[in-house]
Amino acid sequence: MNNRPNISRILINTHKRLQADVNDDIGFFVGVTEQCDIDLCEQHGVSYVIQPNDPRQKFNAALAMAYDKGYDAFLIMGDDDSISTDGFIFARDAIESGAQYVGFKKNYFCDLLRHKSMMHTQPYVVDKLIGAGRMLSRFAVESILLRAVISWRKVHLHYQLGDEIEVSERTAEYLQGYGYAKIKERKQGALWQPGRARGLDHDSELHLVMNGFTPIAVDDKRIHITDFKSNPQANIWSYSILEEKCRVVKYEDAMWFLSEEELSYIRTV
Repeated sequence: MNNRPNISRILINTHKRLQADVNDDIGFFVGVTEQCDIDLCEQHGVSYVIQPNDPRQKFNAALAMAYDKGYDAFLIMGDDDSISTDGFIFARDAIESGAQYVGFKKNYFCDLLRHKSMMHTQPYVVDKLIGAGRMLSRFAVESILLRAVISWRKVHLHYQLGDEIEVSERTAEYLQGYGYAKIKERKQGALWQPGRARGLDHDSELHLVMNGFTPIAVDDKRIHITDFKSNPQANIWSYSILEEKCRVVKYEDAMWFLSEEELSYIRTV
């Protein structure tokens, strides 16, 4: 959350709908900095962790908090995003069927100030996912968050005695048990690596891919993710910047899956 509680309520209302529609325990974990966001979380019973005003640190801390609570799968959302109930179920069912990393290639952008909407589709032949609505298995998150530095004890391929590399903790324990390496240090990993405020989706997806978790899109003919835009200064990517590569749609089309309660709130923003 980023000091805009009127926008953050969009995601709070999404969670409320999902919890009512889906027979699952859906936890809700966010990173916050400002007191207004702490107050909002406490008002709605949302679990939060206080972090510096850096979106990467906030996302990492919230994901680690959710992992520590023992959840089975992890949905990545910005506080200005919403997902349809069907889309959530598609992603959850794919993870339960054995997928490690899933999401969507299409989304809507909705300008709350000018009452305009557009549709965006990732243009790549591979399943490059939209940032919001991505879901990770517990195994994938464990592989990213639980890391270890090992020192090689035997020569293997291009590794020499004493070479040090970072691997998942699970891999490190295997290699140590097999006598090929020694664990030098256990450490906390991060899905969002240090860097600029922009590029969070791109960087985190490539980090997953380079660790063996290639994405799988679960789209159908409908669009299940909507990114709501408000004050341009409060968005990493403003609506106007994105207009050049998207197709205009009816304003209401971008909100087809919202409940009446959610629609009533959107009209007040």
